[in-house]
Amino acid sequence: DPEYAQELRAEYDSIKPGYHMHKQQWNSVYVQTGELTQQLIKELIDHSYEMVVKGLSKKLRESLN
Repeated sequence: DPEYAQELRAEYDSIKPGYHMHKQQWNSVYVQTGELTQQLIKELIDHSYEMVVKGLSKKLRESLN
């Protein structure tokens, strides 16, 4: 979600436009700064996974289950 990506960048210095990716839709997350909690990092990973799976074909999505 491009709006969510922008919100995260505005809130955290450790989140920047995606490196070598679509910069409006993907973020790079720099965890070594210590700014982000483990919980937030896990939520971001889960969100990214859900967005990628959502874009897969029905057959591929079903094969993940």
